Formats: sequence, structure tokens, C-alpha cells
Amino acid sequence: MAHVRGTLARYEWQFHSGIDLAELLDPFLLAIDRTKARAHYGAKLSASAPDPTVFPTRGHDPDDYPTGQEPWIAAFFRQWALDYEKENGEVKQGWGVWTKPSESDGTDWEWPYKRILAHKTETNSEVRYLVKWVGQRFPASWIRKEQLAGDAHMAYDKAHGVVHAE
Repeated sequence: MAHVRGTLARYEWQFHSGIDLAELLDPFLLAIDRTKARAHYGAKLSASAPDPTVFPTRGHDPDDYPTGQEPWIAAFFRQWALDYEKENGEVKQGWGVWTKPSESDGTDWEWPYKRILAHKTETNSEVRYLVKWVGQRFPASWIRKEQLAGDAHMAYDKAHGVVHAE
């Protein structure tokens, strides 16, 4: 519940489609180290659904999880978010402009990403990362290290031998 509460508070002023919201709420999808996330949330929460047919089929990015290994909580969030969207018709795009809090309150206006797909080194020695964004709104795109939250690139860099110029 702390994860859900924190996520909803962090993205409170953004509009999200059902797919986007379900992926935001998935506690394993945005984790840099899924093994650590599964250990943190425990075997019961990270377990696959005993009967996956009770949940809607994962149509968007089915490769997020190996076949039959999507955590039941992720499937539940997808079902809930898609039902909410269907019942309430909330498929707006963007941010709530009139009620937007001030930029100084620490609210994050960045769009969250799922994972780093690849990297490249520019002629000026700057490393760029190809990231897969949450949901359907944005296609994968190349960004600078500074655009990634905190040190999110460090696990990727270590695994792929990426060295940054000082």
C-alpha cells in the first residue's frame, strides 16, 4: 500500500490512460533490480497469478514479463485501471493545469521509464540511453544520463561496461 500511495501522490497531477496507470502502479516493472524488488515485496505479492485467465490479457508490451510470470498484483492493477477507464471514460492526456502544484514542492513532472534498452556514445563522449517509457504515450527514445532519475543508469552501466567521460 505504501508503494501505491507514494506512486499516486507522485503522479497526482498527471492524466494517465488505463495501461499507463497500471504500469505506473506495478511495483516490479519500474524496479532497476527486479530480484531485489521481489525479495522486498515477498513471494506472495510477486507470485504469478494461479489462474491468469481471470485477468485481462497483457496486450501492451507483453515482453515485460516472461510468459506466465507476470506477478498477480501487476495483472490486478491492469484489470482495475482498464475497468476504471471504461467506467469513467478518463483517457485524457497531459497534466492538470489548473490545480498543478508549484514546481518547488518536489513534484516530479518527468515521465517515468521502464528500463534502459541500449546505449551509445556520441562524438563528444557523452553517453546516451535508449529508454522504454511507461505506457503507450511515448515511443522509446534517446536521452542523456542527467534525464534519468538519480543513479538509475549505474546498474545498466555496470552490466554493460559503460564508462562516462569526466
